[in-house]
Amino acid sequence: MKEKIKLVIPEPGIEFLKSSSKKIQKITFNFVVKSRFLSSLYYVLRSNKFSRENQGVIYGQLKYYEALQSILESQYLLRRNIHRLETGILMKNRRDVFALDYIEETVKCYEYAVLGKEQDISDSDELQWAHDVLENYFNIVTSHPIIDKAKSSFLAISSKSQNDQKRIPYQR
Repeated sequence: MKEKIKLVIPEPGIEFLKSSSKKIQKITFNFVVKSRFLSSLYYVLRSNKFSRENQGVIYGQLKYYEALQSILESQYLLRRNIHRLETGILMKNRRDVFALDYIEETVKCYEYAVLGKEQDISDSDELQWAHDVLENYFNIVTSHPIIDKAKSSFLAISSKSQNDQKRIPYQR
């Protein structure tokens, strides 16, 4: 195809088309960069360079929602949320109330994990860690209806650990 175009259009004309194409592309970029919507639209209409990444993100979100449906099998969700709590606990200038959007989900995951074990949680390092972080979290946050509900659910779980070694965040 390029060969046929080169036969029809002389060399200066091809150079003119190339430079015009670059100018148009620069003008387009200057326009679409002003908005996330326009930038996304550009890639939908003009390029598939991010299609693999887009598909990967959507796949990850799908797996997350599937895991919420089968929460009994989802230890990784508990691990992820406990780590998020731990990070929040360690923050400088920590808020009095945080993790409202996932604390109930975390306690529910913890409850399923403990009930699934049917044994003392001190036999499981991961569950001991989750217990200690949740206990620490509930000790440092202030009262809020969501937190109070999650705390009462947490306290209702018979998970008294006989292990004195705490697995909570350490002060540096």
